[in-house]
Amino acid sequence: MINLIPQTAKRYVVREYWLRVITSWLFLISIVGLLVAILCLPSYVLLTSLDRSMAVKIDDARAVEEKFRAAEKEVKETNALLIHVADNSYSNNFSNIIKELDDIAGPNVEITRINLKEEAGSVDVIALSGVALNRTSLAQFRSALEGSSNFESVELPISNLAQESNIIFSLTVSLSEPAKEI
Repeated sequence: MINLIPQTAKRYVVREYWLRVITSWLFLISIVGLLVAILCLPSYVLLTSLDRSMAVKIDDARAVEEKFRAAEKEVKETNALLIHVADNSYSNNFSNIIKELDDIAGPNVEITRINLKEEAGSVDVIALSGVALNRTSLAQFRSALEGSSNFESVELPISNLAQESNIIFSLTVSLSEPAKEI
């Protein structure tokens, strides 16, 4: 029967057969492609939303990093300033001198006035006035001042020792190292 079909019709049947086969395959491939696209859509939506949330987190992390670097810079500047202050600080400052005088005075000597004589930003001499309970207390106060490493000399006029008790005194103390205000 195949032999009964003319050659042109035979070519036409073969061409139409292959056209239908190719069309069927293209149709099947397009259906598979459409199914793949439909099945990938949820993954695409999920990945897109994750990408956006990660972008937000990255922006937040960059902002935190900026703040951290600014804080780190401030800490470094503060440390440098503290090192500078520590290098320029004096162990002999007004506060330490006054505290030591108060500690040495004890309960039997009351310092009523401290006069710091300042010259060129530093103090070499301190004039003290106060009331001592008795001569012994005043003498012990003077000895303690002379024994301190911060004080070079103590000048206590003899007239201050004329009274027996409740002695109003004034004395001059020379510092071993000039004191500076911080």
